[in-house]
Amino acid sequence: MRQERLATAQTSGRLAESKDEDEIPDIDIVRASGLAGVQHPLGLAIWRWRYGGVQREIKEVARGLVAAGYAPELVHRVLCHLEHDRCEVCKGRGALPVQGTPHLEEVPCPACHGAGRRQLDGVDERRLLDHMSGLEREVAAEVMKRLARDLDEFAGKKPMKGGR
Repeated sequence: MRQERLATAQTSGRLAESKDEDEIPDIDIVRASGLAGVQHPLGLAIWRWRYGGVQREIKEVARGLVAAGYAPELVHRVLCHLEHDRCEVCKGRGALPVQGTPHLEEVPCPACHGAGRRQLDGVDERRLLDHMSGLEREVAAEVMKRLARDLDEFAGKKPMKGGR
């Protein structure tokens, strides 16, 4: 599942509808992520903050990281960095624009090396960021596991095309 799909499902006004008959409805994605959040609450809070745009989750993320043993000052630095990590040289595009055109140069941005994001400095900061990424992966894996069960049920109930 892409990060965008979970983010749009969480902010959807029409949870029970599915855009395509072969697509899991948003309500199922929200339900799966909620159930995954029972086992991985900090990972889900990070996911909802970073990809879902739920700003109130940043407080829960900060509390959870401090409770996990990280220094409050370190947590503050990393969260502030993540909040404002867009490369200002290329405006997050990963390459500079070709003067007078809407196109980008083929050479990566010299400041961010094509990432579109500023690099995080410091060993402790990178270690915390790696920990947060691991928590995100855990919750994503749990959501996918739960959605796989839903897909199996969905496929079993759905009549096959061609009347079979």
